[in-house]
Amino acid sequence: MNATSRNEAEQKLLPHEYDGCDECLAANARLIARTLEEVSSIHGQGIPVSNGPLPQSVTDDVSQPRVKRKGHTCGECGAQFNTKRKLRSHSRIHAAPKVYKCSGCDLIFHQPSRLKKHFRIHSGEKPYKCSSCDAAFSHMASLKGHMRKHTGERPFKCPMCDSAFRLKETLKNHVRLHTGEKPYHCMVCDATFAQYANLKTHALTHSGEKSYQCHICGRSYARKNHLDRHVRTHGGERPFVCPVCGSAFFSQYELKMHNMTHTGQKPFACVECDTRFISSSELRRHFRIHSGEKPYECTTCDAKFAEKQALKMHIRSHTGEKPYKCHLCDAAFAMLSTLNSHIKVHTEAADNLDKKPFKCSLCSASFYRKCDLTKHSTKAHTAKT
Repeated sequence: MNATSRNEAEQKLLPHEYDGCDECLAANARLIARTLEEVSSIHGQGIPVSNGPLPQSVTDDVSQPRVKRKGHTCGECGAQFNTKRKLRSHSRIHAAPKVYKCSGCDLIFHQPSRLKKHFRIHSGEKPYKCSSCDAAFSHMASLKGHMRKHTGERPFKCPMCDSAFRLKETLKNHVRLHTGEKPYHCMVCDATFAQYANLKTHALTHSGEKSYQCHICGRSYARKNHLDRHVRTHGGERPFVCPVCGSAFFSQYELKMHNMTHTGQKPFACVECDTRFISSSELRRHFRIHSGEKPYECTTCDAKFAEKQALKMHIRSHTGEKPYKCHLCDAAFAMLSTLNSHIKVHTEAADNLDKKPFKCSLCSASFYRKCDLTKHSTKAHTAKT
């Protein structure tokens, strides 16, 4: 190729107006025609394509902008679509939704896949099995959350403290402890809750339902985990052991609270005095010092208390109840702290067997407790006089 023809070729390659270039239009038309020929030949039909210039009708057709025709119109709303498939997809909006009713209960679903997942509650089917233990689950999401127990992964981190969680829902519930949000409202009273499970438990206080009964003492509970924790107190079982100091606890929650004594973590801060606490319940109790709130009222007198436990102690002054009994003697007390102080009398006496501080003035008898001396004097000496 000489210099003149090269310059002419380079000039053709320079940017130029596509719409006004006959050569570009013709080349484009030939490319389209060759493609049609190849496609048609696959189906057994060939379309001859000339290597020369295409007819003017072809180039004119190619030079016009292609506009997709929307020949498929919805009979309900008039919306137009360029394919039947899109029209069919759109038509589902107007069609009445199909209803799939559960044969095990009255719930209905609009998708068969959701009914299938739900029905596993009734059938007990658990197709998703853990590869590390014998656990099985009804849903894949539950298995994924469980697997994090084995891997230790806690991908959901609290933006307000250092806590991290295996499940997104657990994080949402935790964040409400910081924000104070309580979206779940009791329909009977004004109580509100951060977690739906707590609302369900609270609702049982109105119905009085306590389905879980201790087979040892007959005491009943509204929740199974509360019963499980109670039963352990009979056998002294403490399966939750601290890996740092070896302390054992009746529940996972007690162990969690205990672990914070090792880490020093206190995520809940008082907005009034900056005192920090390991749990939201401790913070709420503390804050009543500032607010003066005393939500627990005695039904017998006008006394009010900031803590529920204080009200329980007070009520015993009306009923005379003394649930804390000494296992070494017949003494009984209304408060656990009083019982613990009493037991020290026995333990100190065991360490000092020769020391009996309460001595009878009429004979050589001596006693560990003053009440025993009084009983002795009444029975032994008063009867003789």
